[in-house]
Amino acid sequence: MRILADTNVIIDALTSREPWNKSAEEIFLMAANHTIEMYITASSATDIYYLIRKHLHNIEAAKMIMGKLYS
Repeated sequence: MRILADTNVIIDALTSREPWNKSAEEIFLMAANHTIEMYITASSATDIYYLIRKHLHNIEAAKMIMGKLYS
């Protein structure tokens, strides 16, 4: 199954944003276990980077997280 993950789902999982983080993390686990194929749009990628960088206050950490997200 292929899914297109919304920006908010990604942010919920990466920042443990309550109350949606549990469901978002389950989607990540399914993708990691190759149960589903998860995709994001190009515009979501830039939005996610901006929001993660703002959340962490750290450019290098945000880049590392984005690298893990792409893999």
